[in-house]
Amino acid sequence: MKFSKALPWLPSLLILAGCPSQPPEPNPPGPRLDKISVTCTPTSLVAGQDAQCTASATDQEGAPISVEAYTWTSGDETLARVDASGKVTTAAAFSGNVAIRASARSGDSLIQGENSLAITPKSPTIHSRDVITAETWRAADNPHLVTFDLTVFMSGSLTLEPGVVVRFAAEAGLRLFDGTLLAEGTPEAPILLEGQDRVTPGSWNGLLLATTESVARLDHVTVSHCGAPTGEGGCLVINEQAAPVLRDVSVRDSGAVGVLVADDGSIFGPGSARLSVSGSKGPAIVIGANQADSLPPLGTLSGNASNAVELRGHVSRTLTWPNPGVPFVIPQPMKINGDKSLATLTISAGSVLRFGAKSLLYVGSKGFLGALVVDGTAQNPVLFTADSDQPKPGHWSGVNVMNKASNPGRISHATIEYAGEKPDSVQYPFAGPGNLTIFGDLFGVPEGANTFVMNDVVVQKSSHSGIFLTNGGSLGMGSSRLTSRDNGTYPITLEADAVPTIPQDTVFTGNGTNVVEINNGDVTRTQTWSRLSVPYLITNPDMLVGVAAPFPAATLTIAPGTTILFAPGTALWVGFGDTRGSLSAKGTSAEPIRFVADSEPAPRGHWRGLHFWYAEGSQLDYVVVANGGNASGVSSSYGILGEGALNVYREIGPFVTHSSFSQAKGCAVTVSKGDRQNTTPVTTDFFSPASNNSAGNNGSDTQCTN
Repeated sequence: MKFSKALPWLPSLLILAGCPSQPPEPNPPGPRLDKISVTCTPTSLVAGQDAQCTASATDQEGAPISVEAYTWTSGDETLARVDASGKVTTAAAFSGNVAIRASARSGDSLIQGENSLAITPKSPTIHSRDVITAETWRAADNPHLVTFDLTVFMSGSLTLEPGVVVRFAAEAGLRLFDGTLLAEGTPEAPILLEGQDRVTPGSWNGLLLATTESVARLDHVTVSHCGAPTGEGGCLVINEQAAPVLRDVSVRDSGAVGVLVADDGSIFGPGSARLSVSGSKGPAIVIGANQADSLPPLGTLSGNASNAVELRGHVSRTLTWPNPGVPFVIPQPMKINGDKSLATLTISAGSVLRFGAKSLLYVGSKGFLGALVVDGTAQNPVLFTADSDQPKPGHWSGVNVMNKASNPGRISHATIEYAGEKPDSVQYPFAGPGNLTIFGDLFGVPEGANTFVMNDVVVQKSSHSGIFLTNGGSLGMGSSRLTSRDNGTYPITLEADAVPTIPQDTVFTGNGTNVVEINNGDVTRTQTWSRLSVPYLITNPDMLVGVAAPFPAATLTIAPGTTILFAPGTALWVGFGDTRGSLSAKGTSAEPIRFVADSEPAPRGHWRGLHFWYAEGSQLDYVVVANGGNASGVSSSYGILGEGALNVYREIGPFVTHSSFSQAKGCAVTVSKGDRQNTTPVTTDFFSPASNNSAGNNGSDTQCTN
């Protein structure tokens, strides 16, 4: 009984012993930053007035909470600025609504509050008369309003304080004639010249800086929304030999050209730098070619109709165009012509020159001396190209180097492309159909005067020839590493005497006809034609090797393995008439020299063959002559020509060995019987066993007498 009485409380003890302990109740959260409120006094003010803003903070329960410091910012600093204490300074020239914000960080969150200020316009300071004395326009009087074309005359000077805002009514402007304009802002307080409506491009005439006697310095100045049709053609215009100094100047939203520097001797003054142009409906910058060396280091060019420097006029003095970092655009033909002395234009490394339709660069002409120096580098080559987003061959008329001084210039590390269009034949009668055309003694310049040194140059995508050399024009000694590719006709067209100036390392590829065309001239100087990677093509109907007495005979030497193609009706003459010449064409069994037709298959007599007159010293060894001998209807002052592949009119001995003759219209070899003027009987048997010559498939596989 005693035991049973203890049972009722025993289970309770067991239950209590088996239960875990309960967690303690969490502490309530502490206050945290939840909201910032901003109050400004006053909230409505006139532009130029100040306001004081304060901030207060509350926690998640809406109770005030302390913040160590607030960060103050303005939604539009052109309207109002706020300092670290919440003091707001408004710009006297601008009006509108602006948000003033205070922010602080709570943990990883940034909490921000704001208030809006309504800024009403301030009455402008109106300027309605010209400046004829010394005037200073102050920022405290912003905004300034000009209601007409205000002029600063000789006796006047106008100073704009840092931070000045000048607005211009429709068709108003600011013009400087022989006076002084000092607009020297700072990065913190720039000067602003703008249209009254601040929206419409070309709403006012613009800023005109004129005459050599004027003094103008602009620092940290923005000129915007000018370039009206009633103005001078640009937003900021420099003319009449003015030379203003512009530093950190921006031109925005012109209705015409951004910055226009007239081709009258006007320049950017020494020390100019960081000129930026954006949003112009015309080119960003236009300047005379003769003054382009004054172009300052540029800032940003963006959003203009042409983000480029357009060059107008001609070059008549020695100067260097700097690389502005944007293209030069040359819309019209341009000459480099010195009047009384040599004018040399140097183009800096990395420059890009874009040429308008039928434009060209014309270096020297008649009595005017000009030279071109292109100083590209491997890292920064120079590009001459078409001013087109989708250029086509023949867009412009190329670089034309005319008669010049003894050292006309050079081109290094450059590409010339998309030219080849023949220009106006009246104004530019001698310009050639190539990307690059080089003339020689067209107007009596001494022999060798027009050599033009080229290294690491690419000529491509011409509608005609890549390089065109004529009238004694040639490539200068030391030229190397040329590439002529993808041109419409020939990679190089030149005269006979210029052939030795072609660098042996020239690359020819992808051209309409991948040969070197010899279209004119005779071999009048002793020379060697190297074996190139492509054949030579004779299109000159009667190419002569020879020179008249008293000069020594001209000898043409042709390297082993060379192929010379002949167009229909052409011929090679050696020592004809009163000239004396010789041909040394000594191939090898592995690398014969070939004189053949320019097409395959070709008929007998496709061309007129080889003709030897006063040709003592000539030697042909391991030579192939094919498809020559067409003399139908052709005669010389010495009578009817032979129809052989080889035609010999004077005895010069057994000068042909190990050679073959085929596909001639007449005999393989024709020799003279000596009954005509300036001929002698030719008795050499060119098919004697000792000569080891052969013939096949000619009109007659023999030696005939004519």
